[in-house]
Amino acid sequence: MNIIRLTALCFLFFGLTALAQTTTSLKNKAPFPTKYTSLSDQALVIKAVTVAPVYDNSNNIYKKSVEEHLKNLIKDDYFWALSDFNSPKKDMRVDEFDEDASLTLQVLDKSQADAVLTCFLIKGPQGLNIQMNLYTRDGGKLLLREDYQSPTLFEISKVNETITKMYSSLKAKLPYSGYVTSRSGNAVTVNLGKKAGLSEGAVLTVAQVLKINRHPKLNFMTSVEKEIIGRITLTKVESDSSFGEISFEKENGVIDRGSKILPLEGIKYPSKGEAPLAQVLPNEKNAVEWLPTPTPQYGKISLMGGFTNFTDNTVLVNGTSIEADKSLALSFALGTELWITPEYFGSLELQQTSFKTDNNLPTSTPNGLNYTLNKMDLAFGYKYLIDGNFWGPQISASVGYYTHSVRVTDTTPTAFTSFDLSGFDLTVGGMFPVSLKNDVAIGAQAKFLFFENLSEKPVSSGGASPSFNQFDVLGSYQYTTNISFKGLISLANVQATFTGTGSKNPPSRSLDEKISTYLVGIEYLF
Repeated sequence: MNIIRLTALCFLFFGLTALAQTTTSLKNKAPFPTKYTSLSDQALVIKAVTVAPVYDNSNNIYKKSVEEHLKNLIKDDYFWALSDFNSPKKDMRVDEFDEDASLTLQVLDKSQADAVLTCFLIKGPQGLNIQMNLYTRDGGKLLLREDYQSPTLFEISKVNETITKMYSSLKAKLPYSGYVTSRSGNAVTVNLGKKAGLSEGAVLTVAQVLKINRHPKLNFMTSVEKEIIGRITLTKVESDSSFGEISFEKENGVIDRGSKILPLEGIKYPSKGEAPLAQVLPNEKNAVEWLPTPTPQYGKISLMGGFTNFTDNTVLVNGTSIEADKSLALSFALGTELWITPEYFGSLELQQTSFKTDNNLPTSTPNGLNYTLNKMDLAFGYKYLIDGNFWGPQISASVGYYTHSVRVTDTTPTAFTSFDLSGFDLTVGGMFPVSLKNDVAIGAQAKFLFFENLSEKPVSSGGASPSFNQFDVLGSYQYTTNISFKGLISLANVQATFTGTGSKNPPSRSLDEKISTYLVGIEYLF
């Protein structure tokens, strides 16, 4: 009997202990099951924003005003808080955020911010270009970008008005309007209120972002993939916050602090039988969507025409000097330039001139000569952007392969020979805007030939020692975003001395060719 009692007491003791442990375990459990939060959803949490120094290539006319305006916009924003900007390096350029994501993360850490806002103001041929970027802790990558361009925007007050609109448009690209800030049972609070246009009885949709889709080249967010996890009906609305009850939830407890409220404004369509939202005006029946003209980013192609003044002076070994000359000979030029990066480029230039002139060598026939001049320059170069603006002042240098060919009628005895001049060329020059809008620019460049080679046809005067140089003056006017007018004055000189024996009779001792070309034309930027 004692054994039975002892056994019963043991079962009772251990049973109560297990029950106590079970009860304690249940009390320690969270009221809701474990939630699985998307990393993409967490990457979009932005509460504190810092403003990087504004870039302004117009002698910082707008810089101070725009910086202060951006900071005030964030200070007045019920959604974001402003953090002071702190950089880990001195003299940091704001375009470095695109080049070095680790630098972005360092700035965010030192500034104690979730995002950094940058702004560029660049005056170019098309007027003022403004770009606003938002970088976040999602790998330090660009999240949002907003661009604006206007040929008539110059006043500081108007610029700040544009900055306000761009700031609002940038924020509107976020895939959510607010957050759930607290939850107790089914009662929740959100950080949206009357300022956001809410009223009692409004129903808010709660979602979780599953994936961020980014631009394949520029890396900013283009769209998101999201899942609706619940809805909230508002019971009380204040200025910057609201209170409500969860009316739908995908899983028990999935809505929690930090859950995102979808944008409040959506697309509305009339229901069946209702009148359309707006009447179509007669001139809108065949309306075409308006899109801004894209800024050229690949290169340009030009077509030019004009005239050339040509002189060819050849001295024979017997001392006789013969000359062929022509004024106002028609010339045409075709050129293209491809932009590999804003600094590096490749180019191809072709030019042709044709004319007739007299044969001044006595007893030589025929009396008339047909000339054709052809030039080709294939080059690769670098542009130094003096103020960082692609459309601003710049100095360039390029190296390439150059050919200069002259074709002239064969005569008996031979007066002038056809020849081909080729070699590697070095071109240095610059273009400098001379107008406030950067739409008018002038420049100059010089071309020199190295490792030259000259060969005559159909006969030769022996071994040739050639030299070549060219000096150009250029001007351009940017008419539209993609069209500009261009002018060129080019002065070129080909000289050669001949030694040894050749098949020409009588042979030439020297050659001096002067070419002055005046061209105007149109340039298409794409």
